[in-house]
Amino acid sequence: MLLAIETATQRCSVAALPPGGPVLAYTLEPKTRASVLANLVSQIAAEHGHPSRYVIDVGPGSFTGLRVGVAFLKGLARACPGPVQVLHSLEVLAADILAAAAHPHAVAVPLLKASGVYVFAGAFIEDNEGLPQPCEQMPLGLYVAAELADRIHEYWPKGVWRAGEAVCQVPNIKGDVLTELIAPKATTLLRISERRVALGRAAVREAAMVEPAYFQLSAAEAKRIPT
Repeated sequence: MLLAIETATQRCSVAALPPGGPVLAYTLEPKTRASVLANLVSQIAAEHGHPSRYVIDVGPGSFTGLRVGVAFLKGLARACPGPVQVLHSLEVLAADILAAAAHPHAVAVPLLKASGVYVFAGAFIEDNEGLPQPCEQMPLGLYVAAELADRIHEYWPKGVWRAGEAVCQVPNIKGDVLTELIAPKATTLLRISERRVALGRAAVREAAMVEPAYFQLSAAEAKRIPT
């Protein structure tokens, strides 16, 4: 069984794909995600078998959420070993934006909350295999929200498709806003993972080697840096 863990944002979710399907999808309350994850996966395993493969969103996103998801994966994989595919929150959200846009030349810009004046963002197009591909003009990373519109319009003056919990922080970007897409979803993790497996493009690693991709310093780390 393939298990997907999505805890990068406040909209946490888990999805599973048992042999023969169908896809099982669950949403989690962020305040109880750490305690609920183990019980939920135990229930899934009791009904559908233990996970043998994993896919996880390693960020960027919430520091706490990412630590919870990665720590849970590492603990679970000790009991139920299996290869892990690692995806980033922005590419997962971009996949849903591109699917909703349904346009061959669409440029997707997912926007997620970061600390202070920053947002997590990136630009993606759909490759020939239907997967999100980062644009070299704007790789996924940490951006100053107030400067992002000018950067986007420099490369895509006609506008882009965008979505995510931080769209309101950059209101002056030209193009279409997909308000129904707020955060990455575990079911999309499954979809991307299975597509990459089918194409022979599934880069995997051991769970012990998986680490969060924060893309920014925590408040405590920032305070330790000399000014």
